[in-house]
Amino acid sequence: TPTAPSLSQGSETSNLNFIKDKLQGLLSMIESSDENSLDFKTKVLSEVKGLSEDVNNMVVSTSS
Repeated sequence: TPTAPSLSQGSETSNLNFIKDKLQGLLSMIESSDENSLDFKTKVLSEVKGLSEDVNNMVVSTSS
């Protein structure tokens, strides 16, 4: 039976780094924005920071 091709470790790490960079860009935009309500800004910042930390942990664990 054929199996689905798996991502190589290098490719997976590259994808995670791309996601991490995009999340960090979003954080910068949100932190510098004055247009959002405080509640919205606080919630989005919390969510994005959590995702960024998760991705960073994944990158660290796949590169070791």
